[in-house]
Amino acid sequence: MRTLIFSDTHLTDHFDQSQCDYIVKLVKSVDQVILNGDFWDGYLCSYEDFARAWQPLLGVLAKTKTIYIPGNHDRYEWLSKQRIHFASLHNDEVTVKIGNLRYRIQHGNTIAPEFDDRHQALTQFFARFYWMIVWLRKHSLLGILMRKYDQRVSQDLEKTLIDYARAQSVQADLFVFGHTHLVANVPESQYLNPGISTPQMMRYLLIDTEGYLFFEASIPQHKVY
Repeated sequence: MRTLIFSDTHLTDHFDQSQCDYIVKLVKSVDQVILNGDFWDGYLCSYEDFARAWQPLLGVLAKTKTIYIPGNHDRYEWLSKQRIHFASLHNDEVTVKIGNLRYRIQHGNTIAPEFDDRHQALTQFFARFYWMIVWLRKHSLLGILMRKYDQRVSQDLEKTLIDYARAQSVQADLFVFGHTHLVANVPESQYLNPGISTPQMMRYLLIDTEGYLFFEASIPQHKVY
């Protein structure tokens, strides 16, 4: 049993062919897929628009044993069970035994809440200016402060999750989280995190009976002539 785990792709209604092709190839190479939260971004688009745009990927997931764990940007309450047609199981967390190890997998936002967990309405308001914020982060002095703030938040979230994994270690050999966007391999604290994936970079875990491996790979972009 070869299992693929990734999180935090934050897909929207904007379809990226290169990213889709890469993930589809990964999915077809494994026996089981676990989507560990923030697969799509409900603050930036509706589920219907996301599902319409990414049907080529969802169709392949539907033919694979796919477990879907919603996060804080694709919240469980935003989904109808009838619409999650690409997953054979969906839950807030899942525990799987692969080989000699027991993995407890959850996104992490219920343990380490973020701003949007406490203030959904405000987050939805700021989401209207998402592309302006992206531009400011890349092209202004304010962006330096914004990036430093985001890094500090991610580090604080990670510390909370590591402390939780240590405290709950009797419940699993290893905890696999998403949420922080930071890659982490800390087996001595029972803590793993594949990190964020983007249209340019795919980060994921592969698990089989021999153990787990981290991967980080650039996504080749389709050339346009």
